Amino acid sequence: MLAHIVSLMKNIVIAGSHGKTTTTSLVSKIFSKAKIDPTIINGGVLNSFGNSAKLGKSNWCILESDESDGSFIKVPQTYSVITNIDREHLDFYKSMNNLENKFISFIEKTPSFGKTFICIDDKNNRKILKKIKNNNYYTYGTKIGSNFQILNISQDATFSKFDLKIKVPGISDKIIKNGDLVKIDTGAYLDGFHGDSCISICVGEVSSRAKNLSEVAHKALYAGLSRIKAGNTL
Repeated sequence: MLAHIVSLMKNIVIAGSHGKTTTTSLVSKIFSKAKIDPTIINGGVLNSFGNSAKLGKSNWCILESDESDGSFIKVPQTYSVITNIDREHLDFYKSMNNLENKFISFIEKTPSFGKTFICIDDKNNRKILKKIKNNNYYTYGTKIGSNFQILNISQDATFSKFDLKIKVPGISDKIIKNGDLVKIDTGAYLDGFHGDSCISICVGEVSSRAKNLSEVAHKALYAGLSRIKAGNTL
């Protein structure tokens, strides 16, 4: 049903065992700040509008997918995020190998004009990267070699701070220091994104209740997602 509802939209699909709701909320925040007014389908209530779903006026949809029964493979994505893969829903998949193969299929159906973002702090994500037949993805996390690498993390009860190192093909490496104010032209960084709105974000300072580095990695999408089109600089 969900796949049919969003079949004619440009979809950013958030998948993975844990962190989907948080990540969906953050990506929704990017679009809302840019006044793009996306449709949002989330697994939890967003404080910004007091609901888990919202019908937007643009042709963009940001949605949390559910891997429990394999149906997430049917949702058409333009861009997608894989947070992690854990030993869950084996009553349906029967084995970790079957679960991993389903995520591989999900990644490989990303269109050439889109991109998948994969957190390589997760060992199972790193494992499936070796089996993916195309390179239409970027990686993020604290690991050396991530396209969007989180550095110098500090946390307290209400927020996380970090620097972000960006290393993508065709663009000079760049490190955005915690607290740097970066003005991002969302129209320049998302293929097919025809808005002239700009958003200003304070890179590395994300209000959250993150309890571990994996959660901080997902917060980095707040700073990194708008960098997906090669050939542009901050």
